[in-house]
Amino acid sequence: RLFISSRLVGTGWDLVSSRRCAQRSSSLALGAKPIRLDVQNLTSVMAEGDYLRVHHSPRRFPAVSKVDWGKNILDLDGNIGGKNNIPGVIVQEDTEKGYIVLNKPPGVPVHPTVDNLLENVAGCIGRSLLDRNRDQLE
Repeated sequence: RLFISSRLVGTGWDLVSSRRCAQRSSSLALGAKPIRLDVQNLTSVMAEGDYLRVHHSPRRFPAVSKVDWGKNILDLDGNIGGKNNIPGVIVQEDTEKGYIVLNKPPGVPVHPTVDNLLENVAGCIGRSLLDRNRDQLE
């Protein structure tokens, strides 16, 4: 249960022991980097000497839920906030040229942090664009 709840914000890390590194592959050397736990290694079993780091109280960024990551900063009528009164972050977007300009909300990191994988600008805008364009990807 701890792993599943920690997965929501990407807070579990596994560092395989040097003994298991030698058993697994010669390419893994001493001083290996920790691996962020995710669904792909959900069934992995820890062995004696492995190191597990869990951020049971990850740093949270509540400002990510105060904006609509898929909405333009101005709605169709030119009003800030739009119909549901939740402000958007997209200032300008050009899919043909492949860029997007955002109005980054204060209190939200640009990139993932060691104890929070999802609550950041890159993750939020990425999920929003994926949701919007999902039918084109299938």
